[in-house]
Amino acid sequence: MNKPVLLKAALFSLLAMLIINACVPVAAYPTADDDLIAAYVAGTVQARETQQAFEGVVAQLTQHAANPTAVETEPLPFPTEAFFTATPVPPTVTAQVIKIITATQAPPTPTSIPIPCDRAEFVRDVTFLDGSVIAPGATFSKIWRLKNSGSCTWNSNYALVFVDGDALHSYNIVPLNRNIYPGETADLSVELTAPTKQGHYKSFWMIRNSTGQRFGIGKYADKAFWFDIYVKPFSKDYAYDFAADVCEATWRSSSGKLSCMGDTGDPDGSVSLLDNPLFENGRREDELTIWMRPQITRGGWISGIYPGYQVKDGDHFRTAIGCLYDSKGCELTFSLDYQEVGNNRIKNLGSWVEHYDGEINSIDIDLSALAGSRVNFILSVTTHGRSENADGFWFVPSIRSIKPPDPPTQAPTAPSPQGAPDATLGS
Repeated sequence: MNKPVLLKAALFSLLAMLIINACVPVAAYPTADDDLIAAYVAGTVQARETQQAFEGVVAQLTQHAANPTAVETEPLPFPTEAFFTATPVPPTVTAQVIKIITATQAPPTPTSIPIPCDRAEFVRDVTFLDGSVIAPGATFSKIWRLKNSGSCTWNSNYALVFVDGDALHSYNIVPLNRNIYPGETADLSVELTAPTKQGHYKSFWMIRNSTGQRFGIGKYADKAFWFDIYVKPFSKDYAYDFAADVCEATWRSSSGKLSCMGDTGDPDGSVSLLDNPLFENGRREDELTIWMRPQITRGGWISGIYPGYQVKDGDHFRTAIGCLYDSKGCELTFSLDYQEVGNNRIKNLGSWVEHYDGEINSIDIDLSALAGSRVNFILSVTTHGRSENADGFWFVPSIRSIKPPDPPTQAPTAPSPQGAPDATLGS
């Protein structure tokens, strides 16, 4: 093969290599970082310099084809090693893709905290709020409203148990009488007897499950619920003390039957006992007072029917009535009624209207007309409006034996002085 043909073949082979290496578009590679881009640009510049060298070679070959003898005297400049070096291909970048996957992955589902089998939640005191006053030796029913906040049903194998404090009972275990399911709220009660000694008493209780384990309230179901009362002796000067026997009465409001002593914030009404009341006239007393709240509705009422009492000659019903301090809007009608035992007919002994006006009203009713009869006395309060401050009180309501005063005796006549004329004489 002659030299011109050989040179042309080499020329076209070199041209093909240059096209492959110099014509790769920049956009074919993903962008990674500044260093990688700089390397890519350097390779592109080198390829362009090679292209310029190639164009010089083509010009010289063209001249050689026109004058073949020039090859002997002017040898062609052959490309250097850099001419055949391929432009480096940047590596594939995956770090950004990893970050995107991580960012779009759904967060892990939190593990739910299992609900313990046995746990209680205190809702409120239904009867005998903390600080209630009880007569020495009086029996009463303490009721707690509790919620089963665990996952197990409280059945008849569960029981209220005394755990600490003052024992006001002759037993420590009170079995539940029905099932209380998870999420259900129920009233649990114990029958108690107040001590005969005056003082402050506190008693702690929990629930025992079917395996004998005790549980209560609080985050870990390890806290006891409790009640505390004050035992205070009542006056023995009264034939009957309505305050001392407040829970012996049957209490109702316009909403239905009420507990004694009830929650003083109950919209259905409540009855409770105060031993340090503050009246609307700003006077504070230290004797027992019945606090009555009708149902919070227009015309709402509350009443208590007391056990039978044998009225005696000389008995008087005495009390003072009004509204408690800071009970603005209090407007009530107080009533004293009675019914003879065995006779459902109710008769009224007196009614009085009271407003929050800074005045209290003293009541004294002679019961002599009922002497010999056994009657049920009824204390009632009715609200005129719908005020939430309808806080009426009966201060020391009682029956007192008032003996009629003895008839005046005639003073003896002093003897006349000796020798004095008789006054009746000559009259």
